Amino acid sequence: MLSPAPISMHRMSAGVSNSFLVSTRSKEALLYNDNSVNENGHAATAFRLLAQPSCNFAKDFEPEEFRFFRQLVIAISEPFSWLSNTLQLFSNCNSVLLAYLHAKHYIK
Repeated sequence: MLSPAPISMHRMSAGVSNSFLVSTRSKEALLYNDNSVNENGHAATAFRLLAQPSCNFAKDFEPEEFRFFRQLVIAISEPFSWLSNTLQLFSNCNSVLLAYLHAKHYIK
């Protein structure tokens, strides 16, 4: 089965983090209320592509099948949000730890 995921993954992020999009008050951050901006954008793009007749491999899905498929695509994007948030947290902790170690002269 053809997947819209690879196409949708490149549509918006341009290599910037959710934190960057939120802190710069991007239109995407406003649209998604600062929540998982890249991930929500990817899912939305996948469904916009799927709405095009030439891309709609799900056109023959029953309504219940399509609801399940949509929920699955959205659920798949959630772990990426968690990973992004966790990496940002570790990055922030690392910065604080390095500043502390420098201030105490434990490292130069």
